[in-house]
Amino acid sequence: MTNATNSANDARRKADINSINKALLVYGTQHDGIYPIQATECTIGGGTTPCSVLASEMSELLPSLPTDPTSGRYYRYFTNSNGSSYTVYADLSSSQFALGSGQTCPTDWIDSGYGFCVMKYEAKNVGGIATSAATGTPWVSITQTEAIATCAALGNGAHLITNAEWTLLARNIESVPANWTGGSVGSGILKRGNVGIVDAGSYDGAGLDAGISNNLAELVLSNGQSIWHLSGNVWEWNNNTCIAGSGEGNWYNSGAWIEWNNSNLSDYEKTVSGPLGNFTSVNGVGRYYGCSVNGNAVLHGGNWGFGAGAGTFASDLTGSSADSFGSVGFRCAR
Repeated sequence: MTNATNSANDARRKADINSINKALLVYGTQHDGIYPIQATECTIGGGTTPCSVLASEMSELLPSLPTDPTSGRYYRYFTNSNGSSYTVYADLSSSQFALGSGQTCPTDWIDSGYGFCVMKYEAKNVGGIATSAATGTPWVSITQTEAIATCAALGNGAHLITNAEWTLLARNIESVPANWTGGSVGSGILKRGNVGIVDAGSYDGAGLDAGISNNLAELVLSNGQSIWHLSGNVWEWNNNTCIAGSGEGNWYNSGAWIEWNNSNLSDYEKTVSGPLGNFTSVNGVGRYYGCSVNGNAVLHGGNWGFGAGAGTFASDLTGSSADSFGSVGFRCAR
């Protein structure tokens, strides 16, 4: 596909997302700030997880939902659990474009720029309450099921971060030159923090960091906000499970650690969870280990001993929602 075609398609995608966003904002004003609730990401314009609720609720404001100009690609939509904020986005040829309703974030949480807030730091256990704080050891040895309940207990739409939210953050980080050791996107290594090796993008903390001790663990978003330890230190649960298989909605069972440019990941996994660029662990983005059992939970980021396999896109789908490990923590979003 030519650059001219890519540019034309991207211009159409931006226009389509803007039209969806305008209709959603009108809908929100008509429904006391609540949007069509879709807590699990769905696809607009086809796919195996179509946005049927969105299509039904928006039929008067947007009679015909737009479709992506490229066959097999879709616009995507999700909300927080109570529908008070939403994100709608498209994957562009060169970057990612998203719009969200926005909200005021709690102390030590950040505005993602995509319509949701997220903990700036890994969750800490402060009297049994999940707390975003710069100091202290991450809350580990907690199951995915427990992490989901612990985040929900914060109220106001708080939830365990989803795969869609994590990927939006990771792709934004990928697009910011300051996060690359070479000073431009794709140059050098995408910073990966405390992962057990020493190079330009990572450090060996000789174990779990309690707090923020090295700026290689700080990643910057395009809106100027920063987030810590999204790569390394501890793996983090996401509020998703997997189904093994191929095609839309299914996760490849790799049986081993593989790179994101593996052809088996091109039909779904890279689209919803991998880097936008054709990067591998050599570039610091992390590796993938597939869905070994249906219903397994999603882990991202890598831990302090994971080495070159860690990164913001590192994905492990081999554990169950009832597993707990001393190297696995979580963070909440809302």
